Amino acid sequence: MRGTLIGLGITAAIWAALVGAYAAIELVRGNMPFAMLQWHVGGKFVFIVVLCVLGLGALIGYTSDRIRRQQQQGLRR
Repeated sequence: MRGTLIGLGITAAIWAALVGAYAAIELVRGNMPFAMLQWHVGGKFVFIVVLCVLGLGALIGYTSDRIRRQQQQGLRR
């Protein structure tokens, strides 16, 4: 469970950094950073992509936990 939360946290932190950098660049260029989210299809696409990548990060963490647990059980035998 710990690896799942760590994977989710790392993935969320990377997303936050990327979104922050994007917003800063768009503000410097004089554009509204999140105007794209007002588009009917664009906002849904971005939301689905973010959820999928967060899920992928959690899945990687969960898999890491399972592999670590199996290796520890193998060493104890």
